Amino acid sequence: MKFINTLCQTGAVLGLLLTCTPAFALPEKDTGNLGEIRQSILKVDDFRRIYGEGWVLMDGANIKTSDLYKEGLWEEETIPDAQGVYLRSKNHERAKEKGDPDGDRKLGAYIEDRLKSHSHDFDLCIPTTQGTGGAHAPAQGSGSYYRNTPVGGQIKGNGDAETCPRSIVVNTFIKINRTPDSQQLNVILKAIQGVPAKVLGSDAFRQILQRLGRATGQSSLPAPAALE
Repeated sequence: MKFINTLCQTGAVLGLLLTCTPAFALPEKDTGNLGEIRQSILKVDDFRRIYGEGWVLMDGANIKTSDLYKEGLWEEETIPDAQGVYLRSKNHERAKEKGDPDGDRKLGAYIEDRLKSHSHDFDLCIPTTQGTGGAHAPAQGSGSYYRNTPVGGQIKGNGDAETCPRSIVVNTFIKINRTPDSQQLNVILKAIQGVPAKVLGSDAFRQILQRLGRATGQSSLPAPAALE
């Protein structure tokens, strides 16, 4: 009976480990998934404290050592820099006159500031005097009268440093590393302390501990006393 109870306990623990271990790449509760982008009014440290250390500010940083890059989900060594700019959805072959006029750009591509092509029509004329009795040159002919003379010119510029809609400033984050839910990890740590090594097999169990440890920023998690 004792062996059966131990076996049942072991099965429950293994089920929990398989659900929560990052190596199996299952969706992560509340903390988002790799490559996901979120915007928030929280400060950087507060956001990462709530959502996990796997999230970073989308600031163009090098992510070569991250899960996002190592798993081939993002091919560039740096993430895009979203500081101070707007995000734009990829066109996906939508008609250019209804979407992006440049078509399908590369994901993460930076788009320079620009203004849509347009023109302004205007007529500008000034009165001039003609005739021998006129007060202003040029005088042409024998009479004295006024006419409108077209002239060239330039409209003086007016405006700010950019063209933009009304907006609200937020922080933009992207998830680059897997971060298991802290409450689930606490449950796992308590559960594994009572699992006998002869049931699980020490080598396999240590590998699971190492995977969980890397996910929490440690070389490995503490092994149960039975494995020592």
